[in-house]
Amino acid sequence: MKRILDNQTSMSGLQYIEQICLVCKGTYKVYIDPQTKEQVYLNDGMLYRSDCDCSYECFVEETSIKVTAKIKEQANKKNWLDCGINEKQIQHLKESSFKWPRDFSSSIQQINRFIENFYVTESKGYIFMGTAGCGKSTLAKKIAIKLLDKGHKVFYTGFSNLLKHQKDRFSDSELEDKTPHTQNADLLILDDIGAEKSSEWSDEVLYNILEYRYENKLPIIVTTNLTMNELESRYNKRIYSRLKGIVGSTIEFPKIDYRNANLS
Repeated sequence: MKRILDNQTSMSGLQYIEQICLVCKGTYKVYIDPQTKEQVYLNDGMLYRSDCDCSYECFVEETSIKVTAKIKEQANKKNWLDCGINEKQIQHLKESSFKWPRDFSSSIQQINRFIENFYVTESKGYIFMGTAGCGKSTLAKKIAIKLLDKGHKVFYTGFSNLLKHQKDRFSDSELEDKTPHTQNADLLILDDIGAEKSSEWSDEVLYNILEYRYENKLPIIVTTNLTMNELESRYNKRIYSRLKGIVGSTIEFPKIDYRNANLS
């Protein structure tokens, strides 16, 4: 239970620990109840502590710094939970190692620059094209992990899985609506477009995603087994036009099966 001091005489018998102020770098004492080992508070709810060089103003600013850091920490945890990649897969991708072929090195350098210089409203995305198993999805997930490590909000989803989930919501209203994730993520990764069953509804979902992110200058990475000509034939003009407008460039992957590819 939190101990609250009613007046100055209540501090007898308290222990203390010395800490360094985040603002002035001076030291101050934080008082501890020896029985509960809990920090002691004043009856106005403030932590009871001695003054450092910059006194109470410093304490207020330092508290603000800690609160901001705590909020950021909680937001980062939520980003990882909401990213669309499960914890086991994240760990595997972080630990896996792979050397891309030499003739793909310029594309990897381009991707590394994208990660290093990523800024939400100024970064253009990519279309990753290549045959099944060539490493498109793996590389996209590794980009997601690197950006999540930097504190960005990333959402990865297979497009067919997204469609199935959203369709299931028609009969189960308790399922989470994934639309906010596709809109609010700093980077959206839409995996395997063109593999979904074609319908007016699926095309409309895809167009709405592309349109929203285009209008709000939010980057997207899409992966596909199709060529640009096949994408043009597969989708209507407005989807194809919006797709070309929202990405910065296309990257064609080597026609080899890379099952454990990673950035190197």
